[in-house]
Amino acid sequence: MSRLILTGVAADICVLFTAADAHMRQYDLWVPGDAVAGNHPERTRWALEIMRNSMDALVEPTAAITLGDWVARGRARFSSPRT
Repeated sequence: MSRLILTGVAADICVLFTAADAHMRQYDLWVPGDAVAGNHPERTRWALEIMRNSMDALVEPTAAITLGDWVARGRARFSSPRT
């Protein structure tokens, strides 16, 4: 499985639609919540919740997980059978 880290501006439009497109193509997603922005904080929070709940994205701040930890977590996740 391929993996993406998504960051950017317009979390409720550009980042959200990129995440949806990647999710449909079965990418594993990490969206660092402190590395996205938007014009309206409530819509940014809403978009992050959609990505977390509907697209199985990891939504954690950049300080919460290292790239190495994310890669290792993915290896463990994808080496065991999915239910």
